[in-house]
Amino acid sequence: ADRRRRRDATRGASSSAPDARRASDSSRVEDALGFEGVDAVALVERARATAGEDVDAWDEKRARRATLARMTTTEEGFDARAYLVAAHGERTREELARGATRLEAEIDAVRASTRMSAAEELPTVLACLDAMEDARGVLRRGREEAGEFGATAELEARLSRAWKSARESLREVFAIEERREKIARALEAMERHEDVFGIPGAVREALSRGEYARAAETYRRARAAFSGKRSRVLDAVLDEVEENVKSAEERMYERLYVGDLDDAHAERIVTALQTLKLCRPALTSSQGEVTAAGNAVHIYLDRLVEYACEELTNTASSDDFDVETLSRGYRALFVRVWRFVTLMDTCASSYARDASTKIQSVYVGFMKSRFDNSLNKRTIETDAEQANRRFDVLIDKCAKMSCIGFSLSYSYDILGTRLSLQPDLLEALQQQYTRFSVSLRVHLEQALKLAAQPLAQDQRLETTTQSFFRDARVVFQITAEYWLDERFTPWMINAGSRDVGSLIDTFYDAARSLVALARELRRGPLASLAALKQIENGCAVFFDEFNFTGTGIGNEANRVAFRDDISRTTQMFLDEFVGGEMSAIIVAVRRWFAAPVEKTLESRPECVDVLHRVRSTYESATSTVPELATAISQDIAARLVDALRSEFTSNLSQLRPTASTLRVEFELLKLALDARSTKQARDGASRLVDLAARVAPDDDAIARARAIANDAQKHKHLLVALGRLA
Repeated sequence: ADRRRRRDATRGASSSAPDARRASDSSRVEDALGFEGVDAVALVERARATAGEDVDAWDEKRARRATLARMTTTEEGFDARAYLVAAHGERTREELARGATRLEAEIDAVRASTRMSAAEELPTVLACLDAMEDARGVLRRGREEAGEFGATAELEARLSRAWKSARESLREVFAIEERREKIARALEAMERHEDVFGIPGAVREALSRGEYARAAETYRRARAAFSGKRSRVLDAVLDEVEENVKSAEERMYERLYVGDLDDAHAERIVTALQTLKLCRPALTSSQGEVTAAGNAVHIYLDRLVEYACEELTNTASSDDFDVETLSRGYRALFVRVWRFVTLMDTCASSYARDASTKIQSVYVGFMKSRFDNSLNKRTIETDAEQANRRFDVLIDKCAKMSCIGFSLSYSYDILGTRLSLQPDLLEALQQQYTRFSVSLRVHLEQALKLAAQPLAQDQRLETTTQSFFRDARVVFQITAEYWLDERFTPWMINAGSRDVGSLIDTFYDAARSLVALARELRRGPLASLAALKQIENGCAVFFDEFNFTGTGIGNEANRVAFRDDISRTTQMFLDEFVGGEMSAIIVAVRRWFAAPVEKTLESRPECVDVLHRVRSTYESATSTVPELATAISQDIAARLVDALRSEFTSNLSQLRPTASTLRVEFELLKLALDARSTKQARDGASRLVDLAARVAPDDDAIARARAIANDAQKHKHLLVALGRLA
């Protein structure tokens, strides 16, 4: 009876075991290595992916059941190697070794338990088997004697069922032993191919530590070693490594998309992605099409460009934004993008050029808008502004244009010259630099022309000249700050010298217009000469002040034309002044020669009048044009001597009675002219004295003339004339 109860219990357990296994299969599969239960659905999917199964939809359910049977340790078709790849392919060798240890311990425990049970129950079982064999023999003899009917047949059937029940009880012991042998063989295979199964763990460890070069090298060696070899195990190993690398790439791409804008960190990520990209083949979609994982440089570059454009837009959000602040921000952002693409070795790519062009377009757009606002402002807009000079309003407009244009020019100089960027990267910047320079130069030329125009019809030429040079200084201060700033490189200064040269040529044209105005006004020779010297001196001081002398900037022909024009005009007014003065002096000379001689006077008043006229001419020239006073006095002295010689020789017969007096007066004239006359005039005066001495010899004439000149108390009427001339 006890044996019957145990047999029924064993039969019930064996019949209920499949139901329990089917229930557990729907959720999780018990792991033979002692790890946490494995999700049945995921396990089946991984096993089918590893095996590369491809079945029709009608066979899908049956295929899943077959795969689950191969993954279940209690089933007869259990595949230990496929189970390890699908359930524990991501585990390291150490983890699998620990699982094998636990499995061996469990098997040993089951084996010990089985042995104990066998030791207890085996004699009984064997006795039962012997008894059943004996009974079968008796029954066989009874059946032979009684046939197929009766109690013998029923007893034989019961004994057969008992035999099957005993065999079923021992079947589980044999199944456990078989599974242990399969797992042991799988572990032995893993130990033999440790270098193969350890690749996924090594790659994962390298990726977790950020050693991307090491991970790439490990994967590259694995692919090289597996080249030409095909097996489910090797494919599973490579697929796992590929999945690990792909996951690492996805995480890094995510940091590029949404992480902080840290250029150094982005460079490391991009370098890592490029390293991993070199070691793995192109990914393929489920339809077999090659898919791109994305260009890491382009991703981060797009973010940098977007950030740069937003920063520039925020800076320029107000109408009165600071152009210098905007330019500094643009240079910093542009250099940041340029540095990144340079380190990533993508400077020559069209994508990098498009990125730089986009930032440049935003900056140039704001600067152009601000410059155009200043450029298109009307010179005179209101009645209050009409009261001011047009020049003042125009120069204020030029100052604003210069401030905006200089910021853009300095940015162009730094990026194009100091950093030596390719010209095509700065095309928009270069175009606006040229446009700004031309616009400013045209307006400054207009300002110079306005400065040379008199404000009123009756304005004095001297006032117009002073106003012109004052305004020209303002114009060229803007010029020097815009084109010749010391912060510019020599190349940039040389590029701006063309515009500066054009302004210098305009300056010469304006100065020549002042010279022409002096010729037109005809306000007296001395006043005109003073205005001309003011123009000439003003130009010399002006060019020394701005260091334009000898720089080679501007057209040399304009300089020569200006000098020739002012020289001819000066000579014209000199001739006019000296000619007019000499006409009056000749009349006085004729009166002098015709005057009677008085014994009480050693020199006639008419002679003194001539000397005073010469002195007055010199004083007038000195007070008006001191630079030309000496030249004027020398010219008049030379002409006076020639006129005296001509008059004396022509009227010698009439002058013989007064020759002795003329001799002394000629000596006085010679003394007066000795200090300031040219050698030609002094020689002429000496010949004049010789002529008088021939007519009236007088050895004491020179002594008496010197006595007259030195006796200040007696001859006060000659003191001033002789003192001023001598």
